[in-house]
Amino acid sequence: MNREEKAKKKQSEFKYEKSSGHLPKYGVGPLYVYTIAVLTALAILLDRRGILPYVHPEWGRLLFIISGMALVVSGVAMWVKAVLLDKVDKGIIENRLVTGGIYTMVRNPIYTACMFLFSGLLLINGNVLTFILPFLYWFFMTVLMKNTEEKWLIERYGSEYESYCRKVNRCIPGIPDRDVLYESDISDARWIACDLPGNVGWILYFAGLIIAFAKKPAFMGSQIMFQLMVVSIIPAFFMAVGIVELINERIHKLDRILPRIRLIRGFGALTLGGIMGTVFAVVFLLFGAVLGNHEMLYVWFMLVGGILCSVFAGLLYRRYTHRER
Repeated sequence: MNREEKAKKKQSEFKYEKSSGHLPKYGVGPLYVYTIAVLTALAILLDRRGILPYVHPEWGRLLFIISGMALVVSGVAMWVKAVLLDKVDKGIIENRLVTGGIYTMVRNPIYTACMFLFSGLLLINGNVLTFILPFLYWFFMTVLMKNTEEKWLIERYGSEYESYCRKVNRCIPGIPDRDVLYESDISDARWIACDLPGNVGWILYFAGLIIAFAKKPAFMGSQIMFQLMVVSIIPAFFMAVGIVELINERIHKLDRILPRIRLIRGFGALTLGGIMGTVFAVVFLLFGAVLGNHEMLYVWFMLVGGILCSVFAGLLYRRYTHRER
């Protein structure tokens, strides 16, 4: 067997187990799990050896530990439910799409379990600089699933799997969505009038947040102000979820017709992030005034951005739910 034939055989075995007639039992699991396991171990090792900057805020230590342990326990429980109780491997062997049990809450519970487990370990370790990794794990899982297993499952199960995807999240567990579609009757002109300032809003919020961490202005020298800035990352996370969801909607050209779960993750997450960002920025400015820190231009960026994002994403959200199809 020459090199070309070996490569073709390896590729076919990776895509389908030809001899058994079913999809691979482990899918791309080893690639995903080993990658995030190595990144987690490397991050913790670099932190413990003092190679990474030491950012372990005492105010959040207990919260990080409790949250991390909750993620670890949730991940283990999810894995046990998917593998031992719902027996996904049996479904694969029988060429049956498993949609019951834990699979009513998330489409890839085994991968999600591993993401929760390693993210929990990072939280328990407590270095804020490594908290970007769980977002990368989520992004990596999203891209990997869309380009491998989801294609295989659509080819194998067709509309059955596509209908399942509309109701159940890929990565983050949630309540199964109803088969309800929302269509906006907003005009193009009004859409642009809301869409443009909404986009300016989240861009301003992100810019203020990133520049503040990068330039470390004088007010960041205060411990309480630094802690508030770290907490201000939370609204940015919700905004990012909304942005990713709406970009995905435009890529798939759904023409402003959204299932309920996409609506919530898109405009809902942007609206929530904008509201939280506005509140955090106001609290930030009030503390700054009390402490005598008045030069907080970047926080004003965040405040204006939060207001724009919450108002205009909220208007689009309301316009969608105004007319149900």
